[in-house]
Amino acid sequence: MKNTIPSSPPGRTRIMNSMVRLLDKSEFNRITTAEIARDAEVTEGLIYKYFRDKKDLLYQVLTELFQQVIDRIAGEIAGAHGSHEKLRTFIRASIASYAESRVFSKIILLEVRNSPSFFASDAYGLVRHYSKMLAEILQEGMDAGELAPDIEIGTLRQIIFGAIEHACLSSIIFHREIDIDRVTSQLCRVLFGGIGASGSNGIEGKKSWA
Repeated sequence: MKNTIPSSPPGRTRIMNSMVRLLDKSEFNRITTAEIARDAEVTEGLIYKYFRDKKDLLYQVLTELFQQVIDRIAGEIAGAHGSHEKLRTFIRASIASYAESRVFSKIILLEVRNSPSFFASDAYGLVRHYSKMLAEILQEGMDAGELAPDIEIGTLRQIIFGAIEHACLSSIIFHREIDIDRVTSQLCRVLFGGIGASGSNGIEGKKSWA
């Protein structure tokens, strides 16, 4: 996943990429528009030509980065077959996106969720699209008889998204590496195989989903 914004026009692109660079080093609330302008080598007034304020700039950066995440996931799912493989692919691509773009991770996990304005932004529209992608995989699996049909899709989405985010969050906060394959394997093992020991309640605990 790229950590640059392939946007236009050039001034807007420089400002957005400046925000990405500064977020890689600092918290959003500590970054000033004057600092952004210096880093981007533009006038501070140009920021307000393209963005309502600093928070609007943050949301637009998130929109660009989140679109890269969605495009990545969609591309990888296109090559997967069956709901189990598609679900595993979705989970792995999500974890990889958090691991490979710490700026995206910081924005979506730490910076925006306490802001009411976020839920009216284009970036939140992509969150809903991302959630719909997962719901479609789950529905496909239920329709095909590959996933249990008696669990609400909304509940499953909460469980899967919560597991992905919590598995990555501490590494994002403390700047640690994320073992993408290990985390994916563990989450899929629990999701598909449950937590019972082998032979307990009919669960095949030794089956590998790595």
